[in-house]
Amino acid sequence: MNTRSILSALGVVALVATTHCDSRYATYCDNVRDCEGGNYRDVDACIERQRALDEISSAYECDDEWDAFADCLETITCNKERAELDATRCKDKSTRWVDCTRKASARPSATSSTSASGSSGSSDTAN
Repeated sequence: MNTRSILSALGVVALVATTHCDSRYATYCDNVRDCEGGNYRDVDACIERQRALDEISSAYECDDEWDAFADCLETITCNKERAELDATRCKDKSTRWVDCTRKASARPSATSSTSASGSSGSSDTAN
């Protein structure tokens, strides 16, 4: 009985956590659908895309830049003449996020330095 209660509580926590994550991107993705057209599948795909960008940002240690950009995206409005969201006001935040991910992806990784030393080690052995 206690195990069931604990599992039920964990399930509720997981559901709330998932809903919370979805709700962050749901506002932006609903705005995209309302402005540019689409259906619930487009919203779901948009949310998954935003989550993937969130994960990439974390991997590159660009969480702060991503959070600022994602928060800004929730505030943008529809340009009805072009039927697209006008993200002009988020340009600076977007630039900071892109710059951060580019700089991070240009850093040598631990595996590339190991690989380089492994290569030189094998050529030394051949001589």
